[in-house]
Amino acid sequence: LPPGPRPIPFLGNMLQLDTKRPWLTYTAWGKTYGKIIYCCILGIDLIIINSETIAKELLEKRSANYCARPVIRTNELAGLAFATPMLLYGETLRQHCKIFHQVLKAELSVSYHKIYSCHANRLVINLLGATDDLQHRTEAYAGTVMVAVTYGDLDHNSYLTRAQELIDITKQIVTPEKAAMFTAFPF
Repeated sequence: LPPGPRPIPFLGNMLQLDTKRPWLTYTAWGKTYGKIIYCCILGIDLIIINSETIAKELLEKRSANYCARPVIRTNELAGLAFATPMLLYGETLRQHCKIFHQVLKAELSVSYHKIYSCHANRLVINLLGATDDLQHRTEAYAGTVMVAVTYGDLDHNSYLTRAQELIDITKQIVTPEKAAMFTAFPF
């Protein structure tokens, strides 16, 4: 295993980890232990990759070696077990990826230019007079473009509201740290 912080019995590195902002802990560990770090949280072994270059090398170029995905119970509880990023490697995941590649390849993105342009113009108009939450407006832009490309121009608000609810759920419970706690203490 790669180097990493010394775990304590049973809890592992749980007490050393900032569960609200784990990336800060991972960055600090990276400075001490290197770009690939091993840690253990409540009996679950984790490998943290602190380098985009290494992540691409291992997870894209050598994906066949690392394609198995762990079963994370919090994904099921949040209703996300069906989502492509959560699927186990197999025929269903391969079919999802094939569809994504057919629809989202670069050659087809040119056909979405009118949608991009229309929504970008709307975003600029909205930003001109905006004094409130700019992040919300740009997130809404990205969401409306995704809905328009996927489903056509229709009422985006209901889709965006549901998508935001899903993101909020995901941020609250579907993290490796919380999944490790739930796995260790399922009650």
